Amino acid sequence: MDLVALKTELTSDPAGLGYAGKSHEDQAVLINKPQRTIDAETINGGVLVSCLDKTEFAALTAADKAYLNLFVTAGDVPVTANVRQALRALFPAGSETRNRINAATRRNGSRAEELGLGRMTESDVADALRE
Repeated sequence: MDLVALKTELTSDPAGLGYAGKSHEDQAVLINKPQRTIDAETINGGVLVSCLDKTEFAALTAADKAYLNLFVTAGDVPVTANVRQALRALFPAGSETRNRINAATRRNGSRAEELGLGRMTESDVADALRE
């Protein structure tokens, strides 16, 4: 665990979660609360199909349809930056399909997850602030 990163988060509060003056327990609750929108780890082919607008799908080139089919038939696909960009680039900005893909590749998560810290405990908070 990165105690320095946790201490920086708790003392500077860049996301404005309101850590100041709170107990270690309350700070742990705040940093673990799923109140952020973060990147999803995977997208399922079925979820991807549910994002498609029929008219927008029909407008794709044969090559783009074949490329999209790779994702659809793969099952759970890790949503890396490259995958996210590739899926979004298939459809024009502002299109229903692109908006749905954007939403499907995001999820609710905590500030701790967003920072890559994992689940924080009261003890973790106390250790970081002693650091």
